[in-house]
Amino acid sequence: LADDTQYFVKAASTDPEDRVGIMLERELHVARHLPPSVPTPSLELEVVQSEWRVAVFEHVDGRLVDDPQRLFTVIDDMHAHLSALSGVDARPMRDGVPVPLRWAELVERGASYDALAELEPRWIDVADGDTLVHFDLRDDNVLIDQTGKAWVVDWANAAIGAPEMEIACVLPGMAKRFGIAPRDIWPACRTSRDRDPRDLLPWWIAHAGVLVHQVVVAPNPRIDPRRNMARPWAEILLAWSQELAGDELHIPTLDDVAAALRREPDRGRGA
Repeated sequence: LADDTQYFVKAASTDPEDRVGIMLERELHVARHLPPSVPTPSLELEVVQSEWRVAVFEHVDGRLVDDPQRLFTVIDDMHAHLSALSGVDARPMRDGVPVPLRWAELVERGASYDALAELEPRWIDVADGDTLVHFDLRDDNVLIDQTGKAWVVDWANAAIGAPEMEIACVLPGMAKRFGIAPRDIWPACRTSRDRDPRDLLPWWIAHAGVLVHQVVVAPNPRIDPRRNMARPWAEILLAWSQELAGDELHIPTLDDVAAALRREPDRGRGA
């Protein structure tokens, strides 16, 4: 503005079928209900006119978190306030968080991943809860301003579920960025440390399946390989799942899945 005041503006279609518009509407609904104790930019103005919805947020001039312990503290402090929050009519994870069942798709193509296909839909049960979860706390959604204050932005994927899912969703990204093993990340946060990570094995497997699909089955050529985190995240989650499952379950590597898909035409000719 003329006085150098800055705002962050988002705009999207009001078309009920427009995905971006739906996400903005969800974000605005959550923004209206978050208490001041949650460090997130305030919603300054909302305008709906004709076919557009425009949201004006407080601007945060911030940098990414460069210390894992600071990120753990931000998550823990945020959930200390969210656990007492009520009245937010956000979607439950089981109804609104899209997690395609990719291991089941591989089984349909002839791969022998029946045990994983049986486990992956159970992520809905292990993620169930009654706490508002941001569900997308990637490192670029937590900003540190010039005073050192941490801000949590972009609540478009927020849902009601188990608070431990906050860590579960970002674990592979944190492991990759900071070089920390998942076994050390999980107990480092108060939000997750009291729950056995083995309880969430269906989630780790389902999340890994989505990433495996992105890497092996349907890679997106438009994503710069240098910025595509699907492969390293998949490798982290597959290894973590195997560590948790022990001898009770075999978790394939990315190479295993690729080899299984290469054998698929042979099975078809032999049918």
